[in-house]
Amino acid sequence: MKRRKKLLTKSLWRRKKNLTSVVKVAGKKSKKPKKKTRKPSVVKRELDKVFSIYIRQSAADPQGYASCVTCGKSLPWQQQQSGHFVPRSHLSTRWDPRNVHVQCVGCNIFGGGRYPEYALFLTRKYGPEILEELTKAKHTVTKISVQEMEQSILFYKALTGEL
Repeated sequence: MKRRKKLLTKSLWRRKKNLTSVVKVAGKKSKKPKKKTRKPSVVKRELDKVFSIYIRQSAADPQGYASCVTCGKSLPWQQQQSGHFVPRSHLSTRWDPRNVHVQCVGCNIFGGGRYPEYALFLTRKYGPEILEELTKAKHTVTKISVQEMEQSILFYKALTGEL
């Protein structure tokens, strides 16, 4: 008899559990909405996009043309790319404006970044110590939180007038 009673209560409990899950699915049970946090990969992708727009727009002339720093090809800034001297895999220099400049598709993708020309451009613009600074910075371990990335997104959107 005890065993039967125990089984009965277990089955009632399971039914109740199933009913509450149905109620939750139907939307009849109300809870406070949770603040939606975005995945770091999504925020990183958005920051890359906004930062790229900032780099290309800031290098553009009043007519909207930007020149490639390695070959000098001038195209509308929307058709250019943001080339990184130190690869994007290094977070410490990924969004450093000294490391990212306008490059055409031919130089950035098909030319592999054209590092000798890029290095020459960097030394002319910032001085010979920039190559050493960027190389040291790339070996620095950096952990950037989602909140910091979201603040940077707002900052660069304000600079580009996207807000």
